[in-house]
Amino acid sequence: MVREPIVEGIFYPADADGLKAKIQALLAHSTTLPGHAKLIVSPHGSFEFSGAIMAEAYRATAAANPKRIIVIGSCFHTKQSAIFLPESTLFRTPLGDSPVDTKFIDELMDVSTIMVRNDLPHLEEHSIEVQLPFIQYLFPGIPIIPILLGNSSNAVFKSLIAGFSLTMADVSQRCLLVISSNMSAALDRTQAHREAEQLLNILIAGDGWEILAAVDRNELSGENAAGLAVAAHFSQGGELNIVARGSSLPVQYDQSNVVEYAALALY
Repeated sequence: MVREPIVEGIFYPADADGLKAKIQALLAHSTTLPGHAKLIVSPHGSFEFSGAIMAEAYRATAAANPKRIIVIGSCFHTKQSAIFLPESTLFRTPLGDSPVDTKFIDELMDVSTIMVRNDLPHLEEHSIEVQLPFIQYLFPGIPIIPILLGNSSNAVFKSLIAGFSLTMADVSQRCLLVISSNMSAALDRTQAHREAEQLLNILIAGDGWEILAAVDRNELSGENAAGLAVAAHFSQGGELNIVARGSSLPVQYDQSNVVEYAALALY
């Protein structure tokens, strides 16, 4: 089974040559040195809006040599407290196919009833797909574990952390974790900046539970919270570095509808 692309030609170029050239150009303009980051946070806007910030995130891990890549995205079409794992064994973009690490998926399925094998959410969401061109360009043929989080609840966060603790004994040994997330919802300029500042402060402090608590207090939007809580959890003992920031304003100057972006890396 193949998960076909759904936003090619919309969020990124639809032809292989054009897509490759776009990624090369974005990476060439990056100011981040190629590094060995084992965790990155990368935006999931279109390449036009957030491609430059995405490139900074991927440059931070471009010198790494992962044997598997876990990509965590948010599922915006459901409020179900579930972790959606793919039925498909290949994820396709114009650059080719990324094989899914089905053994790892099988192991996660044994951890919790919150883990659900269901392709439908994956067919409706772009947050993982937009990361794949960079992954395929930098790490061709490396197996991926695509994970969509259906709700920013404590149960989802706890189940995912428990699953990783049982299946990722080598998390620090050639395993790259990619969190696909923006730093704010689409808000007015002041609110978007305030949300991004609060999120980044909590992320750097390494407090995943506080991100979820801030959502419960209606201080943060919940759409990306669970994935960012995972990033904060795995940064304990280290520190997430902010390698780039930006927003949608340079492309779409609408101060009432702003999305904030950031690239972060844990070395």
